[in-house]
Amino acid sequence: MGIMENAVVLLCKRGDVSCDVLLERTLSFQSLMTKLFAKWKDLSEGSFSLSYSFAGHPKCLLESDEDLCVLYALTLSSRTECVDVAVKDLVDTSTVSTVVDVCSSSGDVGCDQLVLLDSVGTRVDLLPSFSGTNNSKVLKSAGKRYGELSSNLMECFDNWIKKERSLPITLLFDKIRLKIMEQMSARRSASMKWKGVICPIMEKKFKGLFNVSKTWAISRSSDDLYEVRCDPSVSVNISSRSCSCGEWQINSFPCAHAFCALKRGGKNLNDYVDHYYSVDAFHHTYSKSINPIPIIWKDVSVGSDVNVLLPPLCNKRPPGRPQTERIPSTGVKSRKITCGRCGQVGRHNRARCKEPLQH
Repeated sequence: MGIMENAVVLLCKRGDVSCDVLLERTLSFQSLMTKLFAKWKDLSEGSFSLSYSFAGHPKCLLESDEDLCVLYALTLSSRTECVDVAVKDLVDTSTVSTVVDVCSSSGDVGCDQLVLLDSVGTRVDLLPSFSGTNNSKVLKSAGKRYGELSSNLMECFDNWIKKERSLPITLLFDKIRLKIMEQMSARRSASMKWKGVICPIMEKKFKGLFNVSKTWAISRSSDDLYEVRCDPSVSVNISSRSCSCGEWQINSFPCAHAFCALKRGGKNLNDYVDHYYSVDAFHHTYSKSINPIPIIWKDVSVGSDVNVLLPPLCNKRPPGRPQTERIPSTGVKSRKITCGRCGQVGRHNRARCKEPLQH
């Protein structure tokens, strides 16, 4: 069968195997994916990427119908009849055959858990067990997040050195060294007074979980499997340290549902908290210290008349008003306060209140 007019052949290459697909104006991205799935049975959605190269357009990705339209327009403008498309695996296909979303009722694998099936059909859980022990079967790429938000890390650090930012670079580094040295020493001294097993801020969180979950009903299915009837109801597996809400697996800290199940089973809450939150881990983090750098051995002949490279002067201010408030990260909960002037609940107090008063 001959090639139709204004049609291009996509030569999809994966390793030493190729697959020819006819690119027409009406070809959709989903149709292209279906043809690739029929050629390579071990491919699954999200496990590979498609890319091509043109003169002046290196390594262009194919991810949507719009990308196919762009590729079709490029072939028409350059009068190209064949385009090489690289099919690149995002996972190691020699050990992993497919990625599936498993919802098992046996209790071994909880709902909404992402697992891998290796070449012999063995399940490998992508979510760590968070048991605190050395588990070599857990994939290193899964990692642990502990529920930390870090999108504004540089903004917080910039505000921390607000007074030192205008200094020359050498003095700035020395001031940062002193601030970190004092901070580590202060945290190390404060942690020596802690008597509990986990850090005080996490003990306070346990109290908050009790207030949230004290009205929930709990049903036991087995020694380690519970159903917490709330809105919505969830399943908690104590042995695998998992909850169908997913919060326990991500934060490595029992969620409110797991808190109920642990209390019902008479478990020690501290035994089901990751070592990351323990006082011992905090002590180990700040056990080292930054050594002082005395200036007694420095060259004292260097005076203040030495030329110092200063930042360039900026005579023109950028347009618009400078931002005065931080941009909150997703998931950050702001504390509401009651204004003593207008009595409204919000983020302003008496000094910053601009609400009109009604007499």
